[in-house]
Amino acid sequence: MNWNPISSRTGLLVVLVFSGLGPRPAQGQLVPIRTVPVATGDQFLLDPSDTRGMGGVWIAVEDTLGSVFRNPAATVRLGDGLFFASPVHYGISDDLGFGDRGAGTSLPLGVLLRGERWSGGATLALQELSPGSSSDAFPVPFFDDCLSCRFVTQVPIEPTLSERSARNVYAHAQLARALEGRSGAWGVSVSLADLNWMAGVEHLYAGSRRIDPSGTVLDLRAGLLLETGQGGTLEAIVVHHRVDMRHDVTYLDWIVPPVPPDTVPTPVVVEPRLRVDENRDKTRTWGTQVRYARPLAAEGWRLGWTLTANRNTHPSIPNYEIQNIPRDPGRSWAFDLGAGLSRQAGLVTFGVEAVLEPIWAETWQEALTDTVTTAGQVVRKGDRTIDNDFQFANVLLRSGVGLRWRQADLQLGLEARSIAYDLQQVDRLSAGIRDQSESWMEWAPTWSASWRFGGASVRYFGSATTGTGRPGVAQSWELAGVPRAELDASGAIGILTAPSGPLTLQAATVWTHQVGVVVPIR
Repeated sequence: MNWNPISSRTGLLVVLVFSGLGPRPAQGQLVPIRTVPVATGDQFLLDPSDTRGMGGVWIAVEDTLGSVFRNPAATVRLGDGLFFASPVHYGISDDLGFGDRGAGTSLPLGVLLRGERWSGGATLALQELSPGSSSDAFPVPFFDDCLSCRFVTQVPIEPTLSERSARNVYAHAQLARALEGRSGAWGVSVSLADLNWMAGVEHLYAGSRRIDPSGTVLDLRAGLLLETGQGGTLEAIVVHHRVDMRHDVTYLDWIVPPVPPDTVPTPVVVEPRLRVDENRDKTRTWGTQVRYARPLAAEGWRLGWTLTANRNTHPSIPNYEIQNIPRDPGRSWAFDLGAGLSRQAGLVTFGVEAVLEPIWAETWQEALTDTVTTAGQVVRKGDRTIDNDFQFANVLLRSGVGLRWRQADLQLGLEARSIAYDLQQVDRLSAGIRDQSESWMEWAPTWSASWRFGGASVRYFGSATTGTGRPGVAQSWELAGVPRAELDASGAIGILTAPSGPLTLQAATVWTHQVGVVVPIR
């Protein structure tokens, strides 16, 4: 087979695109749908890539190592087997560069084996997440059990061990076989994540006292890779993705207990009560992606294009505080239309690419019982009471440059993402229509440096993502009479929720540092 095998000396840069839920879902077959700019960090940065330091360009720049995890059929392109270990740490700070907004540390270990016709590999990653501090936290007052209580004892509630440090486990396996009689291969892969925390979930539910998330994410995919002659490459991938998460959220409610009649003096006592809400987060996605790249007639130039399509169903969306619809289901269509151009001149490689993301989505609320509208009409049980229609026009630009000099590789890049959508909400109970438009920009400069020695390699990767943070909804503060940003937030990227008003943002920066090590297996 006339493959362009990856050198056993190539450095390893580890990233993971997990169901499009990461802040930079480059190379993924899952298009993220985000209605709020939440800083979730690089929780899913696990799999290797050759071009992450160049802003993640991949359409026209061959990312030989990264394509192995995007398309399992690409495993046959490896020149040798590989063993890798790549610890990564990220932290989220506020716009001033300090203030705890969450952090995570991961250690993925993996092996990729290259055979004559069969190839495959497996990865296991262990991760610790530390939730960010919440300004909503405050001691819970406890009142003495008497009829004339006039004092309050402030008893602080310390975070539990699981709230200070949560464990996630990720497992991945893949298998590929070269086609007979032509330059090509097919492959399959399965990934499973056992999650006890999601980055940003501490900001999902405003005013909550405790959040206990748990669940799994399953990813199945099959891929085909063909060489079309004259250096051309054609790829096709089909993926099925299932998210099954549960959020047990504890709230503190204040109630006034009943007072016996004719009590003198009549005390005014407010007592705290704990309430636990169960929120289910379920999403089912079928996706496909086609990519084609080939050299141009001009020496050193290469052109590529890609098309990605997702069909999502959302049987259950959590009841986030930022939205005004409880537990609404939904469905959506999401597309990526991308084109890239690259140039290799001696020791320097340059690449640029542009991606358009048109997305159509709808969510709704169903009546639990027969309900009478303000106009006197009856909405039957199971019929829709509220409809949300979203139309997205997102744009993604990436650019980067790489220099290969002696035993070192240096890369610099930039990714810019523009998210913009229009929401029309129809309330059938009040016969009201509300229109809302939102947009924001996210910037992610990237850099990396790798050193090759003795057949092995080490690479440092860094990035800083801005434009996200802790979102909220601008509301009216009655006492001051001025707009006030509430601390409601939706923290899971890829979750479709209708904001109850214009968005606000407490800006944050995600700082990511990673050292990857790869050792060839010959």
